[in-house]
Amino acid sequence: MLAILDLTHQDPEARFTTREVAEQMGADEYPVRAAFSWLVRCKKIEVVLGEIRERVTRTAGEKYPVAVYRFKPKSESGDFAALYQVFGLAPTGAGSRDAAGLCNFPVRPR
Repeated sequence: MLAILDLTHQDPEARFTTREVAEQMGADEYPVRAAFSWLVRCKKIEVVLGEIRERVTRTAGEKYPVAVYRFKPKSESGDFAALYQVFGLAPTGAGSRDAAGLCNFPVRPR
């Protein structure tokens, strides 16, 4: 996420591709794609529907589309508090991926 923030200059409306982030990190694109997969599953980023960029293959020079991503807009827990009360539910976040701990990425010291 830090590489994306560096690339976008912390602009929440910025759009980016896996290649742009890989270049920012000085990394191969394949592991960045894997990380993006998790970030999409955990609803940290999302594909921008209807916005596609083109790339060209190295060998044949053929064009192909690539996905464009952005940060997923966040909703605050207070936004849903009244709905939880209306339906008699406790706002525990039960069933969410964050509640299950699947999206709590460990930070490794360098």
